[in-house]
Amino acid sequence: MQTYKRRLSVDQLKPGGTNNIFDFLPDVKDYFFTESVRGGLGELIRLLWTENSSKVMLPVFVAEGVIRPFKDKNIPVIFYKLNADLSPDMIDIEEKLELNTDIRCMLVVHYFGFAQDLVPVKKICSTHSIILLEDCVHGLFSKDENKNYLGTSGDISFFSLPKILPVPDGGIFFINNPRLIYLKSKIVYKKNLAGYLMVRFHLIYLLIKYFEVKLDYSIVYRLLNLFTKSIYYIYYFLLQHSKKPQHISPFTLKILKNIDYVSLITRRKENIRIIYDTLSPASYLLLRNNYDADCMLTGVPVISKNCNKLVSFMRHHSIECLSYKKSWFFMPEGKENEYIAENFFLQNHFLFPIHENNEDYSKTLILLTKSGFLQ
Repeated sequence: MQTYKRRLSVDQLKPGGTNNIFDFLPDVKDYFFTESVRGGLGELIRLLWTENSSKVMLPVFVAEGVIRPFKDKNIPVIFYKLNADLSPDMIDIEEKLELNTDIRCMLVVHYFGFAQDLVPVKKICSTHSIILLEDCVHGLFSKDENKNYLGTSGDISFFSLPKILPVPDGGIFFINNPRLIYLKSKIVYKKNLAGYLMVRFHLIYLLIKYFEVKLDYSIVYRLLNLFTKSIYYIYYFLLQHSKKPQHISPFTLKILKNIDYVSLITRRKENIRIIYDTLSPASYLLLRNNYDADCMLTGVPVISKNCNKLVSFMRHHSIECLSYKKSWFFMPEGKENEYIAENFFLQNHFLFPIHENNEDYSKTLILLTKSGFLQ
């Protein structure tokens, strides 16, 4: 099955690896690990929000794990609009900053690994004395147009290792603003049962996935997939209830040393290129028509009013696609007509799966272009 799902071999759990993930991350000396992004964000919010009335600015298209720590701390959220390519709408941001003079932080997301232009965002944040949070959860190993790794533009940037790597936990926070370096020494780590179980359920999930993805779409695959989904739901439930940050697990630290990062990055980019080259005649369907080879995507986003049919068609040809329709959209009720670009994306998108171990799905993609669904 060609899928975006991560998988872990037993060999990757063995000790003795010498690879260093920091060779492929921003050259920032001030950072800290947590078991999850939401855990680290919760602590940063506790330390930064000294005034209860201060607000945060977020896009409506944002991960539940990012917005939840603010909600848990009762931080008022001001949503800003996105453009059709999911870049920040600077006009809307400026208008809302004029109406809300008590914004403490603004968060910008590098969706799917595409680098956002943060120059105008940084400028407006500096003008209004706002802390810029750079969400690089999708942008592990991606670079901007200047060949710099994502994660150096925001005052604070963060990455989620499990979004791409076969690890059961791991968030990395980089502090780029010298005035905020004190934060990393103030983080309070706390062991809790939910976090302990979360890591182990996720580890089991990853190990079973190693065998599941070797199967084609069939009854056996569907039964095993149902089983792993149940494990993942337990993991995600535990993740949601593990609010205090923990130290990154020894499992993840061991696995990180065993990953061949050069091979992983190269093979993922080759698969991205195959999708772009195959769909070039229908490039109007791609969220971003031009692919920058320095961006390593979590999936290739496609916009189509036939998205449900396309996803079903590919599943039956052993390609499992992804969509961000659950735990990602927080559009205020009744505001669908205000957030037009976001609502359109929500209703009409899916992502072609990217994984370093996907071998050759070009034949299915060619069959897809001849199927009549790409309209």
